[in-house]
Amino acid sequence: MGICSSNNKNLNNNIKNKNLVGIKEEGLEGGTEGITELKRLIRYMKKADAICKIEKSEDNFGTGFFCEININEKKIKGLFTCNHVLNKNDLQIGSKINISIINDIEKKIYVKKIIEITKDRFTCTNEELDYTFIKFFDDEPYNNFFEIDNKINCNNPFEEYKLEDLGILQYPKGELYLSEGNLEKVENGILYYSNKTDKGSSGSPIILYLRNLSVIGIHFSGSDDLNPKKGKFFKNILNDVKIKIKDVNLDDIKIQIKDFHKDNHIIAFYNINEHHKYCDNDDKYNLLNYYGNNSWEKNKELNNKIDFEESIDLYLENKKIEFPFKYNFEENKVYNVKIIINKTINNLSKMFSECCSLTSLNLSNFNTNNVTNMNEMFNLCRSLTYLNLSNFNTNNVKDMGFMFCGCSCLSSLDLSNFNTNNVKDMRCMFDNCSSLTSLNLSHFNTNNVTNMHCMFSYCSSLTSLNVSNFNTNNVKDMSYMFNYCSSLTSLNISNFNTNNVTYMNYMFSDCLSLTSLDLSNFNTNNVINMEYIFSECSSLTSLNLSNFKINTVNNKNNMLIGLNKNCNIICNDKNIKKIQF
Repeated sequence: MGICSSNNKNLNNNIKNKNLVGIKEEGLEGGTEGITELKRLIRYMKKADAICKIEKSEDNFGTGFFCEININEKKIKGLFTCNHVLNKNDLQIGSKINISIINDIEKKIYVKKIIEITKDRFTCTNEELDYTFIKFFDDEPYNNFFEIDNKINCNNPFEEYKLEDLGILQYPKGELYLSEGNLEKVENGILYYSNKTDKGSSGSPIILYLRNLSVIGIHFSGSDDLNPKKGKFFKNILNDVKIKIKDVNLDDIKIQIKDFHKDNHIIAFYNINEHHKYCDNDDKYNLLNYYGNNSWEKNKELNNKIDFEESIDLYLENKKIEFPFKYNFEENKVYNVKIIINKTINNLSKMFSECCSLTSLNLSNFNTNNVTNMNEMFNLCRSLTYLNLSNFNTNNVKDMGFMFCGCSCLSSLDLSNFNTNNVKDMRCMFDNCSSLTSLNLSHFNTNNVTNMHCMFSYCSSLTSLNVSNFNTNNVKDMSYMFNYCSSLTSLNISNFNTNNVTYMNYMFSDCLSLTSLDLSNFNTNNVINMEYIFSECSSLTSLNLSNFKINTVNNKNNMLIGLNKNCNIICNDKNIKKIQF
């Protein structure tokens, strides 16, 4: 499986009875180079119970590690992993995270624990930085923690760490392994290294052996010899956690903008607005001028990004409420929402985001004529059963990403009046709308859309989906697009143009009820990732891949895993014919 090379020791096998002979014998098969000393293994072994396997399903798992971080002289303990292992949908209140921790290395005995997400538990996640952090309560029974290296804020991390021995404790294939290697380069906050990793390794700590096993990053990518092994440098992650944990000052935000956003003041604006609780408008103004050449008044693009909470007043039962609105809705209560517009609205991003107890919402009289951003507008309104958008004018909207993500109780959604001519981003638009049974989007104009990642992911009740009018000429990302549409029995995407698509990983994974799929029109010349594209499509009897070519695909792990053994696969690429399923 690639990870069992001479310098990657399975702790279960190699430290059995602490026997040096067993270690030497495995190492010597490939010569003396790469032999790991017993004392190194024993030292790493002492941190084995600070590593956990995160189990989302029987074959869907990742790695996490327990870490103590110091923020404004406060020690905070918690679990770190990758955002693509645990994302914001996994962090909803009431969710339970299943983890396993090694208890007896020799006998392979694990202790299973559950981390429950409650309203009192602090969590944060960032898709771009690809990390998730879950804070532990003081009385939780976790005793072993990694620490962040004290030179993490250095200006040149490659010069600082290039001679260090790097270790990665991880759960590839669901078992605890140690991989050792060296840092090869650092670019834009990404660490590149020679350590071996595999599926399930994401979320592992990147450890400095000679610096008391301190951590400098989180592994997130690279599962075979063809792909570089990559991790996120911890400096930017810590800055993001500092802001979100509410122990923040303006210097922290300056550091994040300067290091991560590369002085891009447009992105900086979004970053500051995301944490508006910690900055007043004067601070926002000063920060933007500090990192951008144009002031707010002179920059028309920024001027169109005024927060909606400054533009409207929202009333519930004739009582004005303050933003964020999510704290004003009680469970199982129907509200009469009245909106008064004070000035032109351009941005409705996150307007009702995380209004988890809101059950009914009528916005039929809401004037949205000038709105350009509806990103996350109803994100995680997971109790919503009725939503009236019959008067929405979406002519100018460019961003509908995450718009209905997590609306898991909506059984129907009428978007027949939606004009999507200008929309560029539809990623996660209906992600986890798990109660929707049908969705007619035949009128959608997707000519300008570039991102359809997770668009219908976990729409597990959908029995029909009409995307016959989709123009996908400009789409680059279709990863997870129909992932876990487990009730769909048929899907007509014969009109899809995939000439520019680079990501198709998990595109149809867990479409458990699909019986046939014709992708003969698909052009895969630019695709670089197809891992798990058809995984667990166990009812497929016919799969037409006659135009598929995978010779340039970097990651094609388990493309066909879980497919029906009797499935008739039509293909002309000999590389596909060699794939086991």
